[in-house]
Amino acid sequence: MQIYTLRFNQLMNHGNKNLTPEKFQKCIVDLTFLPKSYNENGHQISDLVAYPVARKIIERADGYIPYEQIKEKFYARPCGDFWGYGFKAFPNSTNTRIRH
Repeated sequence: MQIYTLRFNQLMNHGNKNLTPEKFQKCIVDLTFLPKSYNENGHQISDLVAYPVARKIIERADGYIPYEQIKEKFYARPCGDFWGYGFKAFPNSTNTRIRH
C-alpha cells in the first residue's frame, strides 16, 4: 500500500502530463488504500469496471456490452480517443494491439 500512497502524493503535489496539481487537489481531498480483504464497496465497484476492461484486452472481446457501456466514461482527447490517454494498458505494445 505504501507505493500507492507515494504515487498519490506525487500526483497531488506535481500533477501529471494531463492535469495540474490544482485540478487534482480540487477533485480529491483524501484517499485511503485498504487491503482487498476488507471487502469494501469501492473494491466491488472497481472489480465491476476491471473485469470488462480485462476481457477487452485479454480476449479482444468485441461488442461486449459491459465494456461498451463503461468506455464512454474514460478520460478522452477532444476527438473522443482514450487509448493511451485516459486508458492505458501495459506493456505499451498492448495499446497498439487492441486499439482497433
